[in-house]
Amino acid sequence: IYGNPGHWELEDIKAARQWLIKNGLADPNKIALHGESWGGYLTLLALGKFPNLWATGVAEIPIADYVEAYKEEPAYFKAYDKKLFGGSPKEVPGKYRRSSPITYVAKLNSPVLIIYGTNDTRCPAKQVEKYIAKARQLSKEIKVKKFTSGHTGFADNKIQLSNFAATFDFISKIKDSGANAKKRQQHRRDR
Repeated sequence: IYGNPGHWELEDIKAARQWLIKNGLADPNKIALHGESWGGYLTLLALGKFPNLWATGVAEIPIADYVEAYKEEPAYFKAYDKKLFGGSPKEVPGKYRRSSPITYVAKLNSPVLIIYGTNDTRCPAKQVEKYIAKARQLSKEIKVKKFTSGHTGFADNKIQLSNFAATFDFISKIKDSGANAKKRQQHRRDR
């Protein structure tokens, strides 16, 4: 993934989706994405880059805007991101834009739940809140649940159970993605 974060991971996710459908294990109109941390990042990225493939998604403690996250991260994570992208956002801005979910938020056409910690140093709150604000400005269907601890807040059983319950409740309400399928068909025609 070095030099192109998100690309190959999404190729794997799309291949897994296709395999599930091909083998009769999933209804193509009812596939939901869910991930935590890097998985939350990939969930938002997939929902934006390939909006017609998913009924919904839940992104927990995600990176939603890599440029904003870089500004807020401690030195250790900045060094990691420089290695991951091949430089800082100033040195390789195109790579950060291409790999940031916020770049594709306008294409989002499925409901999404974002769960994040307000004291997270790995996936800082400000960059998630920027994504949420942009999604809402674009009238995207977005629900938010935040908690007061940071990235490691999942060690707390109460937080973990609360987030699991919110995830289950959110996804279980996406019973019939017929409306979402109609939105996706309209989106395809409009392109």
